[in-house]
Amino acid sequence: MPSPSVLCFREHAEWLGLIQPNEPRGYIAVLKVVLDESGTHETSKSLCVAGCVGNYHQWSRFSREWTPRAKKYKYGFHATVGSESDNKFLAHLMVKHLKFGFTVNFDYEDVRAVVSQPFRSRYGSEYAIAVRTAVGFMSEVCVIEGWKHVAYVIEDGAKGCEHVKKWFRDMVALPLSHPDRLRVYSDTWVGKGDVTTHAADLLSHEWARVYAGETSEIIPTLPTEKFYLHNETREELIGAYTEQLRLDKLHRWTVRKARKARRAR
Repeated sequence: MPSPSVLCFREHAEWLGLIQPNEPRGYIAVLKVVLDESGTHETSKSLCVAGCVGNYHQWSRFSREWTPRAKKYKYGFHATVGSESDNKFLAHLMVKHLKFGFTVNFDYEDVRAVVSQPFRSRYGSEYAIAVRTAVGFMSEVCVIEGWKHVAYVIEDGAKGCEHVKKWFRDMVALPLSHPDRLRVYSDTWVGKGDVTTHAADLLSHEWARVYAGETSEIIPTLPTEKFYLHNETREELIGAYTEQLRLDKLHRWTVRKARKARRAR
């Protein structure tokens, strides 16, 4: 799993108790998945998850400026159909308003070589591995930055998302302070019309293009101190997979322990 230590900036941010009424420090992470340009498992080289992070004020300012352009797209914005000027403007707003962005990019061949078939069958294959890695990355960022919880907003409809939804349900059933909860406060699943997903859509699309050997005019405009764009090596994938196996084992043990306690009462 990539170390969030590269996120070394410590700029002062505006805080708002959006996530919890009495919690002054809350951030919202918006995750979006794209399967490079082809959009299919059979022909895609990699699976990229992009995350864009900001607090309530930051996302409000972003949405206020982006919504007028987003409304032009009758069936919802996607970077593949966005005009060159709109995509560049969207990238500008990401830099201007949001806290930071990141990517988790897995090569399909590496996933198939490292991750066992039983695990992929249970947890939704590559999609679940990538989302779990992204959430694990954010939990490490929370420790470094002193953030207590993160609310996730994820576009619905990806193949295998039901497995990921169950994983989130299991986590939020744990106490907020439980380490296996990975600082997750909530998960909200939205459609393409939700403008908060558009930043991550563009980021994941452009980084997948770069991984496929294409040229991106957007990526060079994103400052490296705010956007951590990374392709997971096979060794990092092994580390992420091992950690997820450990967390899954601990979670199942916690659930069994809680059931025994209820029966004892």
